[in-house]
Amino acid sequence: MIKGIIFDLDGTLADSQLDFDAMRREMQLPEGMPILESLAQFEPRRAAVCLQILHRHELAGAERATLLPGALELVRSLRSRELHLAIATRNSRQIAAATLQKLGLTFDLVLTRDDGP
Repeated sequence: MIKGIIFDLDGTLADSQLDFDAMRREMQLPEGMPILESLAQFEPRRAAVCLQILHRHELAGAERATLLPGALELVRSLRSRELHLAIATRNSRQIAAATLQKLGLTFDLVLTRDDGP
């Protein structure tokens, strides 16, 4: 018996229109390089600068986020079945909260990159 469902946020429920290539260019990362994994390898000063860039892009994405077609109906349908709903995202807690607030969605649990890798 299914008791709960875990969703990703961006690209699953929400479209934040994040431009990862623009982020990489601004951070001076090679095309296609994983951003979070790269930041973990940087010396602290460069990592801090890149995290600021990432935060700025993610915040803009949270502000312009829209629900993907059918997402709201799906969440409502699952809630009506009294299922536990959670989010597991690589966004920060602050960005995930801002995105969910913008979209008018609530979840029983939200796990972010702030909770661990």
